[in-house]
Amino acid sequence: MTELDDTIDAISRASVHATTALLTEHGAAPAPRIYLLDSARPQPLTGYITCRPYRRGRDAHAAITGLGAGARASGATHVVVTWEDADLIASISGPGDYPHGLAILAADIAHHRLTRHPFTPNLNSPNRSGAPTVTPAWHRADTIEAHPLPPCISTLLQIWRTFPVPDGALEQMTTAGYTIRQTPASTACV
Repeated sequence: MTELDDTIDAISRASVHATTALLTEHGAAPAPRIYLLDSARPQPLTGYITCRPYRRGRDAHAAITGLGAGARASGATHVVVTWEDADLIASISGPGDYPHGLAILAADIAHHRLTRHPFTPNLNSPNRSGAPTVTPAWHRADTIEAHPLPPCISTLLQIWRTFPVPDGALEQMTTAGYTIRQTPASTACV
C-alpha cells in the first residue's frame, strides 16, 4: 500500500468514528465533507472542506456541489468525499424514509470507488440540550468501483475534474460559510 492508500484508509476509519460520535452525542449526521489529497506529497492530506449550512432543495444541491470548486482551487489530485446517505437525500428531496449509511467516496481524476457503511439508528434518550440521540448499529460495509452516485455528488466530481475556478475561490467559499482547513506540508491529520 502507498502513503496515499494509507491516508484514504485513515480518513475512512476516522469518518466512521466521527459519525458514531456525532450521532451518539448530538443525534446529528455529519455535514458533507471533501478531503483534499496531493499524491506528490509525502503526506498526501492537504486539508478538508466542510459544506456550508444550506436549505433543503436547490440550495442544498448548490452547497454540496460547491465542494468541487474548493477541491479544484486547492489543486487536489485525489479527493475523499463523505456524507450520510439519508441526510443527503432528505436535503435534496425532502423528508422520507431513506436508508442510513455513511458514504465514503475516494476519487482521482478519472475513477472513483464508493464504500458505503450502512447502519440502523437506535434511538437513545435526549442529550443535555433536549435533542434526540441515536446509537448507530453498523452493518457490513460494501465497496464498489464506479458505482452510480447521487446527482449532486456526480456534479461535485465533474466540477473538481473539469471546471476552471476563479481566483479567490477558497476565500469566497469561506465567506459563504464553508469550513476550510489546510494542513502544513510537513504534517497530516484526519
